Amino acid sequence: MKNLNNVRVVAGTTDKTVTVILSRPASEHWRRIKGFFKHQHYNHTYLKNDIAILEVTKDFIFTDTVQPIRLYSARDGKISSKDLCQVSGFGLKENDTSSRKLEMVCVPILSQMFCELYYSVRYLHTSVICAGAEGKDSCQALDGGRGFQWAEQRRSLGDLPGHSSVPSSDFV
Repeated sequence: MKNLNNVRVVAGTTDKTVTVILSRPASEHWRRIKGFFKHQHYNHTYLKNDIAILEVTKDFIFTDTVQPIRLYSARDGKISSKDLCQVSGFGLKENDTSSRKLEMVCVPILSQMFCELYYSVRYLHTSVICAGAEGKDSCQALDGGRGFQWAEQRRSLGDLPGHSSVPSSDFV
C-alpha cells in the first residue's frame, strides 16, 4: 500500500459500504493505519502467502460487535480433511450479485487430491488450504473472505479456496 493516509480500518459493522459522516453508529470503530506488513514470501502470480497485517494507530476496544479473531498456530495441530472451518467475506450470492453484508459459511477442509481435480496445481501449495462444499466456498469473489475459525476445534488460518459459488441461503 502506497498511501496509508487515505485508508481506514472499520470494525463493529457487517456493512460492506460505510458512509463517512460526522455521526457514525457507536458500534463502528474507525482506525487509521500506522503500518502495512505483507507476508515476506507473498507471491501474487501463484497467490502464495496471501496475507498481511495492518497495524492501527490506536487499539480497538472490545465490545459485543468488536472482537478479536484468533489465528491458527502450528501448536493447534495438523489440519485434516475431517475438520470444518468458517469462511467470511462479501462475496457473490447465487444470482452473481455482491453481498452488501458480511456473510459466513461453515465448510469442510478438502484433501489435496480432491482439490487437484478442481484447481490448477499452480495454485495448490503449502500456504493454501482447500475447503468447500457444493454451493459453499470462499473462491467466488468472497472479497476479503478468509477462513478464521475451525468449527469443531476452534482453530483458524489464512487462505481457504473452495470449488463452487456461495448461495446466500447457506449463510448463518
